[in-house]
Amino acid sequence: MSGFSAPFSAAVAAALAQAIEAEAQETVRVIQDEKLSGQILQSVSGRLRAGVRYELADPLTAVIGVDAGEVPYAAYQEYGFTGTETVRGHKRQVNYPGRSYLRSTLAERQDGIRERLQAAVREALK
Repeated sequence: MSGFSAPFSAAVAAALAQAIEAEAQETVRVIQDEKLSGQILQSVSGRLRAGVRYELADPLTAVIGVDAGEVPYAAYQEYGFTGTETVRGHKRQVNYPGRSYLRSTLAERQDGIRERLQAAVREALK
């Protein structure tokens, strides 16, 4: 289990892994079904919403994001962008405000995620 110096019992590690994956799935669901379905951004093509996914980097680490190769404008929406972009062969100056859908969801859910992980550990230690 990378990133941890204290050993976990197999039961605690399994409970944490299950809780982490469940929280990752729920976070992706909230981003797709709420944030990218009108709460923060309206869905036009559905590419951004469909591009949000999670991956387990190891059993105790979930990474949530969007593949920039599949959805190149994802970072513009999350962080904003000021500069020159090329559209259909011509350049234009733009100033897109950021509309956080990833960071804001994680910030809103952090207390619940922490509580679920703590509950998983408590249950595994019984």
